[in-house]
Amino acid sequence: MAPNDVKHGVGQRFIVWPTEDHNAVKPQEETMFSNYRKIIVPILIAILSLSIAGCSTAGAGSTDQLATLAVAGYGDASGAPDMVSIQLGIQEVNADVGEAVQSVNVVTDAIRNVLQELGVDEADVQTTNYSVWPEERYDSETGIPTGDRIYRVESTLRITLRDVSLLGNVIDQGLNAGANNVYGISFGMQDPSGLQAEARSDALLDARVRAEQLASELGLEIVDVLRVSEGVSSSGYAGSVLETAAGIGGGGASISSGELQVSVHVEVTYIVR
Repeated sequence: MAPNDVKHGVGQRFIVWPTEDHNAVKPQEETMFSNYRKIIVPILIAILSLSIAGCSTAGAGSTDQLATLAVAGYGDASGAPDMVSIQLGIQEVNADVGEAVQSVNVVTDAIRNVLQELGVDEADVQTTNYSVWPEERYDSETGIPTGDRIYRVESTLRITLRDVSLLGNVIDQGLNAGANNVYGISFGMQDPSGLQAEARSDALLDARVRAEQLASELGLEIVDVLRVSEGVSSSGYAGSVLETAAGIGGGGASISSGELQVSVHVEVTYIVR
């Protein structure tokens, strides 16, 4: 039996269902609200659940901050150098540029031969400078150019010695061969990793001692290490030529090699509680 569609009141519609007493009436808008409720309520529950989960996650992150203590540590280690570099220079002055160049070349070859006789590897001898420039001559009384010109030619060899004991002989023999400049003496180590490791251990120990003292004073306990960074530097007495060889004055080169010092600086961040 089909229902009868009956209007009743303002903006309302009722459906009349035939019954025995013909008095049962069911509002259509109640059925529509029930359908909407079945769709909307689950959506609202899902949104509310996500909001609560987000608040819980944010709360957990804000309470999970690590307490840290950052300190610096320093360590040093010293050792005798096992290599040295030196520069031997040759300078010639001549009114004829060709003769000046030739003279420098002859002395340079003589120095190379001496180094070879001393057992220095050819790969450890390098030309670091070769310069040629003119100089005008001036009258000493008037300061006016005389029209004369001279030429200066300069060459420099850098020599690396992997046996420090050869240094004195290299200077002496180089000067005897014609070198007239000696400079740039620098000592070093072929493998500084051993000294670096020793200095690094001292630096880490120093950092730990400092951290424990600070933690004790502040009533804290060191739990773990969060991060470490380091910096390495080297320094030392580079030595000097105290006396030069017999053609310039003195009975040979006296050199002091001293010691090299390797320093390590660490920054350590500890987790404390």
